[in-house]
Amino acid sequence: MDSFRRLNPRAWGFTCPAKAPAGRIDYIFASPELARRLSTCHVVTEANGVYGDQASYHLPVLAEFSESVGSERDLRIGAS
Repeated sequence: MDSFRRLNPRAWGFTCPAKAPAGRIDYIFASPELARRLSTCHVVTEANGVYGDQASYHLPVLAEFSESVGSERDLRIGAS
């Protein structure tokens, strides 16, 4: 399961900075069991005063997972 898309169903989430970005090329995939513990997932565009496009050709994707499964409402976030 695509962790970013699960929590950000409508965000572009481009990870390759360009004048005309065409798609996402960096992902964090999780099994359905692990995806139930997904608490946040986003594209890192800046950290410690350095913009991502200055550090690499790709922007990193960061996902955090909780130690326990969230509520049933949390499980439906991002579901289509």
